[in-house]
Amino acid sequence: KEYLYTYEKTEPKKVLIVGGGPAGMQAAIAAGDLDVGFQVLSRSDWQKNQYEVLGSEELIAIIPAAHPVAQKAAPPGEPLATLDLNEIRYEPFVLMDRNSTLRSLCDQIFARSGFQPNVLFESNNTAGIVSLVKSTICCGIVPWYYTRIPSDELACFRLPGHPSWDITVSYPTTGYFDAFFY
Repeated sequence: KEYLYTYEKTEPKKVLIVGGGPAGMQAAIAAGDLDVGFQVLSRSDWQKNQYEVLGSEELIAIIPAAHPVAQKAAPPGEPLATLDLNEIRYEPFVLMDRNSTLRSLCDQIFARSGFQPNVLFESNNTAGIVSLVKSTICCGIVPWYYTRIPSDELACFRLPGHPSWDITVSYPTTGYFDAFFY
């Protein structure tokens, strides 16, 4: 709180909220065109800016409850079982669009599993991925948030290695924001 008070007294009071993809936002921060950015990233996506992790969220495999592999899911209220994606490697998938952080992470997950998924659909809406999986035509990978409320239409699984993404605040390597975090 003291930092914010000092900041208000010494810096201009202009706040501009902008949206955009993580790569563009990180480049703008590095160039000095953006003071701070809130982003969801994997650590492999970090660039030359400073990052503070506000939280992490695990990625979860979701399959239709009617799928034969769904019987391996943990009962409601129990910790999620872990699924080797090779058990559903021949199923179609719905994934986020190619330019998203989530898709980049999914591509890494599939590479570690040793196969390229059959991508039936790409989406720019995570809730849309859940809806398509519930329709029983494909499987998907989504952040835990979208699986936190149990559904009779989905079977949810942790993935080997428990991949996650970080909710971060990033700022330039030099500048007045260093004082906020150290």
